[in-house]
Amino acid sequence: MKFCSNKLLIKTEMKYFKRTVIYPAMVGIPLLFSMCNPVEELKTMKDTLTDSLKIVVATPEFKTFIHFEFVDAKTGDYLYSGTQNVSVKVTGKDANNVYNTLGEGLDTYKSLRGMLDLVIDPHFVDSVAMKTNPIEFLVNASYPGYSDYSKKVFISENEVSTVKIALVNLSDAPEGVSVNTNANFATAGSDGKVANTSVATLNGGSTSVEVPKDIILKDANGNVVSGTVKSEIVFYNPAKDGALNAFPGGLDVDATLNGGTKGAISFSSAGLFSIDMSADGKDVRQFSNGGVKLSTKIDPMMINPKTGNVVAEGDQIEMWSMEPETGQWVFEKMATVKKVGSDLILEETIQHLSYWNWDWYGNSCYTGAKIKWTGNADAAYVHITTNRSKTYGWYTYTYQTYAYVVPNNPYYGETQFYRVPQNMPTTFNFEGYGQYANELTFNPSTLTINNLCDGQSYPVEVNLKGEYITVNTDITVVCKTSYTVRFKPNVVVYYKPTDKYYWSYIRMINGVASMKIKIGTDYDVYGYFGNASGYGKLKVENGAIANTYKITMTPTYTFKSGSQTPTSETQVITVPKPATNVVTIAGGFDLPSDVCKKFGF
Repeated sequence: MKFCSNKLLIKTEMKYFKRTVIYPAMVGIPLLFSMCNPVEELKTMKDTLTDSLKIVVATPEFKTFIHFEFVDAKTGDYLYSGTQNVSVKVTGKDANNVYNTLGEGLDTYKSLRGMLDLVIDPHFVDSVAMKTNPIEFLVNASYPGYSDYSKKVFISENEVSTVKIALVNLSDAPEGVSVNTNANFATAGSDGKVANTSVATLNGGSTSVEVPKDIILKDANGNVVSGTVKSEIVFYNPAKDGALNAFPGGLDVDATLNGGTKGAISFSSAGLFSIDMSADGKDVRQFSNGGVKLSTKIDPMMINPKTGNVVAEGDQIEMWSMEPETGQWVFEKMATVKKVGSDLILEETIQHLSYWNWDWYGNSCYTGAKIKWTGNADAAYVHITTNRSKTYGWYTYTYQTYAYVVPNNPYYGETQFYRVPQNMPTTFNFEGYGQYANELTFNPSTLTINNLCDGQSYPVEVNLKGEYITVNTDITVVCKTSYTVRFKPNVVVYYKPTDKYYWSYIRMINGVASMKIKIGTDYDVYGYFGNASGYGKLKVENGAIANTYKITMTPTYTFKSGSQTPTSETQVITVPKPATNVVTIAGGFDLPSDVCKKFGF
């Protein structure tokens, strides 16, 4: 961690992050902090404490917060199994300002229950400048049995944002995604030459990757690669919804155009390849003495967006490559549509391995139109998707997001569209997400915007169905080895009805969070602090006595970074129905020993 400020004398407030506060129980004991590193400061502070001194520490509050969800591209299920979670590396332009919720910058982050929260150094955030110069970093996600995924993340608002990443199961891919894996795809001699031509076919035989005889395999540094060649080849067919939703990095990209100009563009794809090869533990990255041939048939109904007509023999389309390490797409060459018999074919030879994509492209804008939310939903999660059409390009703009919506709120009352194509009419659909699935109504039910770059604000009313109550929580976490320091966490808490699959989330500020709970419904509640997680259950229902609520709480698990251990029995309380329709629950959890050790306790 590297957040620093000048030293100051602490009595009632500690300036580390905004609204980070320590309250000493004994007034008049001076504590001096540099606040460059809260872990080191707390270790130092521990040595000055006495048994009679109790303090409460609010962990750093991060306003620029990115919530990642990692799911199976076919089923939508969160990716986790026992102790197996998604590994995430953060690289790129602003990666040095990305941390976990404990303020730690790690080489590799691990998801929990298929989710990961990362934050941006608040001293780096300029809420005005980021609107035109977004914070940018690259996320590389990997999970056993799944294809790796690289995505550039752009942050243009000082708020919570959600990024959903769909990874392809290599043994059970979604519709339109073809996978060919081979542990003995080819053999290369000591000079790197391939002994015999090898061909992998995909997409029902209409797509192929050919490695010709005598081609020389090399690594990224130009050294020959020899031995038995393993291959993992994935093809994404843009005619299918499943493939479009799983496109690595999406179709709105940063690219180096023909001529070297860089800019934000939107792709209309004719097919994308992800190709990985390795031999003797070394990755194959480039070739000499020839190249690898890629070939695919084109759907006869595909529209060329440059002509407005179906694709024809002789049409031109750009071919692009993208390096997973940078997330930058680069123009490679112009390709020509050929006719072989009755089929239209795209076929080109490549000299290096990466993602490869045939695409027409159009210009896009960083900041476009926005939705202004109204209604009585108070707080809700909305899944926003687009309708597809063959009127403009192969399909219209393909988009989906998961928006945290608080109608009429200055921060969460709007959904801004970023990096969207120009002059492309688009229709958006709305549905409740997580606990709000089938619990919301929208007016209008769909929204059509003729130009996503027009910068206008479009009102949409969102309302809740059923009877809800607001439950406020007041949480404290402690280290069993020393009750001297008590932490008031600034984290994200996840919750959902037990009978639903997807989680919703809320921000907890200094241990206080507010959830909208449907009366009579069982909820699961989950949260994590650094690499530690906790889980419990909550239900609010009408009490046996008139004008009361019965609240049932089961803090099933303590915060543990490893195994989950049952702790306490179910607690049931009855409270009068408040006139404000708000109830408050206070509670505490033990921090795991590894987290406590970081703080010196």
